Amino acid sequence: MIALVSAALALLAFAPMAPAQSIISGTGCGGLAIGYAGTGSLGTHYDISVSGGPPNALAAMLLGAPSPSVDLTIIGMTGCNMMLTAPGSAPVVLDASGFYSVGFNIISDPAIIGTVLGTQYAAIAIGVNPLGVALSDRLTLVIQA
Repeated sequence: MIALVSAALALLAFAPMAPAQSIISGTGCGGLAIGYAGTGSLGTHYDISVSGGPPNALAAMLLGAPSPSVDLTIIGMTGCNMMLTAPGSAPVVLDASGFYSVGFNIISDPAIIGTVLGTQYAAIAIGVNPLGVALSDRLTLVIQA
């Protein structure tokens, strides 16, 4: 998991944006909500979490470039929106309260200032829609000095 996050931070270097930010946007479906802890600054620790999922559910952390929202109703995910382009994924298991968190250290390399990372979570949630998959809102992290 940490290797995937580290690889995403190394590969998702886009044009620098405004000062660093952690922005939660969009609307999840099926009760999943994304969260974070940390500043997103070089040399600090950062946590990305999800809550509101079914107990002990299989889930995936999706990492990619933030993108405009795409309605997933056509594939049976009524009320869900994918807000990432070309997401990679890492399997996770939610705990008994429907929560999961992963933490990682942001390297102290000025070359990654302005790097943008988008994250969403998906979880198996039978009955939330015809496909049985819930999707969180999106977290966009912009690395700062």
